[in-house]
Amino acid sequence: MLGDGAELLKRFILHHPIDAKAEISTTFPGEMTLLELAAKNERVKCLPLLLQNGCDPNEDVNLPGSCSISALSYAVTNGRLEIGKTLLEYGANIYKISGTHDPERFQTPIELAVELRRLDFIALFLLHSIECRDMALAAAEKYGHKTIAKWIRDEWMPKPSDSTDSPRDHSTYDIEDYVHEWCYE
Repeated sequence: MLGDGAELLKRFILHHPIDAKAEISTTFPGEMTLLELAAKNERVKCLPLLLQNGCDPNEDVNLPGSCSISALSYAVTNGRLEIGKTLLEYGANIYKISGTHDPERFQTPIELAVELRRLDFIALFLLHSIECRDMALAAAEKYGHKTIAKWIRDEWMPKPSDSTDSPRDHSTYDIEDYVHEWCYE
């Protein structure tokens, strides 16, 4: 149904809205959902159409095994920040463990971003929910990423003199520019 782009999906939704809603919200045991397929295959323009028409960004993942990851985790794995931003805009949960909920085998998207050293996604997730900073720091220490752990401590943890328990002001934070500057200083 994804075809070569979003135009086919848009026309299907426009001309067959009832069928489209049924197809988009249907999952089959053992098969990837449309949202997972769109994220895995980097169909950026299809994501909003799917999300606006019934796909749940926090849907349970159906496939057992190593492919059993969420759409947000596919965005991290593929390094597609715009897909991650779109999923977060529609309510994707950065704390959701994919698949079987076995912490030895599966990770949250924030832990995956740390493991893969994706500073852009770590920053995106921290901007989205600063409460995940402890989880990100623990993952950095677990995977031996000392530089990332230092970055999280220096840039995202509250300062001792800060009574609000908040990191520095990130309201105008440009993820790509800041991560590039921090990595290459």
